[in-house]
Amino acid sequence: MITKTINSSIIVNSDVRLSGINAILAVDDILQIGNISDTAVSERFSASVSESANSDNDSNCTDRRLSDLPVQIFAIAEGITTGATGRIAARTAVESLLFDVGDYIRKRDFVNLDIADFADIVSENADHAIRQQLTAWQGIQTGTSLAWIMIEKDIAYTYSVGDAALVLYREGMLYRITDPVDKNEMLLQDFYLGYRSRDCRLLPANLNRMPLKKSDIILLLSSELSRMLDDHEIETVLARPDAFASIASSLCDAARSKGTLQELAAATVKVHAIENPPQAPQQQDNRTVKKSRIKKLKSRP
Repeated sequence: MITKTINSSIIVNSDVRLSGINAILAVDDILQIGNISDTAVSERFSASVSESANSDNDSNCTDRRLSDLPVQIFAIAEGITTGATGRIAARTAVESLLFDVGDYIRKRDFVNLDIADFADIVSENADHAIRQQLTAWQGIQTGTSLAWIMIEKDIAYTYSVGDAALVLYREGMLYRITDPVDKNEMLLQDFYLGYRSRDCRLLPANLNRMPLKKSDIILLLSSELSRMLDDHEIETVLARPDAFASIASSLCDAARSKGTLQELAAATVKVHAIENPPQAPQQQDNRTVKKSRIKKLKSRP
């Protein structure tokens, strides 16, 4: 059982309104949700957590230790069009996710949860909600990526649609949880939420289940941040003996140093300890995952 062991750091650029990419992050208590580019929401978000004393950028970076919640959720969504439609799509996707997670928590039906069916429900509901929200925007279509981590006890379920990236750093090794997306041969509606239902989307969602270990770090990276940094650059940042709260800002700084003008967003989740780890074989978890693996990186020259 993990208790008060998940830390998260979040940093975003201040010029999201100019970039056309809308990053929205939801953390810990299922209640904090907002477009970080929105000043009022950003202030409310910052006020709801304890700022890290070691943070080099207190206005943009938060660091917190979570409470003993039955389920912890971290998500990032990016609208792919400029202006209000992109913001609506991203916010709607995260709100739909949190509604479904909240419904799951209220039912507390942990044992019988089929995580694959749950992920399908989240995807389908988000698709439907986005299309409903955009009905008023006649002739305008938009979509959004959505990546989330759901932590229940010592198990992490990760899920992504679109090109936001999920990465695991474990025992000095970097693993890509999500597969890279080659968008050159596809249309936007082939892999983003909001254009078509999951049954018609050409690129399937990435869904994984993995037991957590002490000192694991899971990253959620916006598409631009993932595109700008290769695995070696990400691993170099993660291997530094810096304070945990500096990881997200260091990744964003590394991408900015390469000249990107896009908005960047990163969320990092770290396991600091696992109390009373099981000593005997546990009852088999029969909940299904359609696609379950942690892919080891190919050796670099």
